[in-house]
Amino acid sequence: MVVGQTVTVGQYARFDDFESLLKERVSQDLAEWPDVLQHTLDVVQNMKRLVVREGGPMDILVCVAYLHEVARAEAGDIVLDGKSLTMARAEVCSKQAAAILSELGFPSEKAVRVQNLLARNECVELKRSHHRIV
Repeated sequence: MVVGQTVTVGQYARFDDFESLLKERVSQDLAEWPDVLQHTLDVVQNMKRLVVREGGPMDILVCVAYLHEVARAEAGDIVLDGKSLTMARAEVCSKQAAAILSELGFPSEKAVRVQNLLARNECVELKRSHHRIV
């Protein structure tokens, strides 16, 4: 996606329209954790800068940025089953993200990509590097 390019997302004329709904939903889900919410919003802004600089599917990566902490609400219910806490949270996060994206009408083929990135925690380096992006 090129900066300024209009991207249609499911029933939405522009990704910006969808993003507004996603931001509202995530803000509600993380309302009990204002520091986590602020962190998430910072990650989103930095992800946008990274995509502009390095390229990549803006809609998918911005969704990953918004949704990477949604498992926070389920922290007490995470079952490790021999997995690290990070990977267990990633799996819960992935499932919650899929439900949220479906509820908001995000295209299923793109939602699967978001879910896979979150489940495998493949954006860990992006999450770490967001602190260095200006």
